[in-house]
Amino acid sequence: MDGKNLGHRVKVALGEAGFDEVLPWYGGDYKVEETVLGEAARRNAAEGAILFACGCGQYACSGVSANVVISGGMLTLRDIFTWRGGQCVFAPIEPITFDRQQFDDAVRRLERQIELWPPARSPAGRDMRGPTNENHPLKRADRGRG
Repeated sequence: MDGKNLGHRVKVALGEAGFDEVLPWYGGDYKVEETVLGEAARRNAAEGAILFACGCGQYACSGVSANVVISGGMLTLRDIFTWRGGQCVFAPIEPITFDRQQFDDAVRRLERQIELWPPARSPAGRDMRGPTNENHPLKRADRGRG
């Protein structure tokens, strides 16, 4: 996305410092299919698809959603919103359009990174594959760039 971090742009637009800009892959209260990265959203469009999740792995904690619009070879994220204090808060930013093939290719690269990424184990043996692990591919500096 023109070399700018999408998460930072959304955070500034929402005026919130409360979400972690974590791409939604592993989650305690959602599946990839419910996100902008899911096959259904990328193929057929979606309303309220999860765009960012909280670093704790729960969308309900401080997630951000968007509507996904498909038109020909383009995929557009629009109506980006979150919930604060029981109110729906929309980010005052223009729709963000991607070349659909490039977006799909980026998701496939992410899938390959995650498949190859060896999960770390905590001292207690807990699987640390989730997005709270700072070395996880979803937490790296290149996330959120289109």
